[in-house]
Amino acid sequence: MEYSFCESITITFTAGEVVNISSNWIGRQWTNTTFTGALSAPTVEDLLTSKGKLYIDAVAGTIGTTQVANTLLSGTLNIVTGWKAVWTADGNLYFSFAKGTQPEVTLDLTYEHNSSAETEYAAFVAGTPRLLQLKFEGSALTSAGTAYTYKTVKINLAGSYETWDAFGDLDGNNTVSCSFRAGYNSTAAQYASIIVVNEVATVT
Repeated sequence: MEYSFCESITITFTAGEVVNISSNWIGRQWTNTTFTGALSAPTVEDLLTSKGKLYIDAVAGTIGTTQVANTLLSGTLNIVTGWKAVWTADGNLYFSFAKGTQPEVTLDLTYEHNSSAETEYAAFVAGTPRLLQLKFEGSALTSAGTAYTYKTVKINLAGSYETWDAFGDLDGNNTVSCSFRAGYNSTAAQYASIIVVNEVATVT
């Protein structure tokens, strides 16, 4: 598939299960070719949701400072990258080029109904922006750096809660579900980022 780009990415996680990622790609055209030889697959390590941590801070604070323990049950991060195929009258049967437009980042969360969830509900009612960080850590790095000791996936978001549902139930336990929409916050100078720390030198 030639001249392809990623249209959307979805990351799902549930406590007690592995983190999963899926994506949708668009290509300009397909062409028969041969596989590249002599490639070896890298060692794969599952990312475990239960090894993850949730941090929530005020936009005037520092993201990743205040851990919210015993609260996050599951979630789904939806990213629409904003990349679009642009068709023009240029004599070809495929699109002319890809163009970046405004991306869209939302995070659907399910919380344990506790005091931490009530604090976030108050932020929803008041329309108070928040800094959210999801950090998932794996095994120790062979050569630890100054910033990271473990293989890590870190999702940083600035934004506000968009919706908040009525009580849910998980095996007789009260839960609450909500949706968080990322948006650039000038106070925090943050929008959305994903940091992946591993020991793969090159991606082919």
